[in-house]
Amino acid sequence: MLQGIGIDIIEKERFRAIANKDAFLAGVFTEAEIEQVKHDRDPDIRWATAFACKEAILKACSIGLFFGSYWQDIHLDCDYMATVTGYIQDLLDPSSEIHVAHACSKRLAISCALIHRKETA
Repeated sequence: MLQGIGIDIIEKERFRAIANKDAFLAGVFTEAEIEQVKHDRDPDIRWATAFACKEAILKACSIGLFFGSYWQDIHLDCDYMATVTGYIQDLLDPSSEIHVAHACSKRLAISCALIHRKETA
């Protein structure tokens, strides 16, 4: 059963121009996510894509950053597979699965998230 769909698009240049970038990244991404990006050839497109994925997931949950949810409650691995903790995990049914699709160009990153609950017999 479909629980939600979310989409987000962002320009890579927004990440290149962030003032106090390290503090911003630490507020949005987990230590493991930050460590994954250290060796990327173009970290800004990676940041933009990961940010778009997190935004799309929040939209799919229909909450945004409200009601006790936090950026770091969404964990993305190096393949953008998502797991959630905290309030977001509590919000979703235990059988819920999160699927994320993403694409990027030299300038833009886009992501779509789908949350569905497994049907029980």
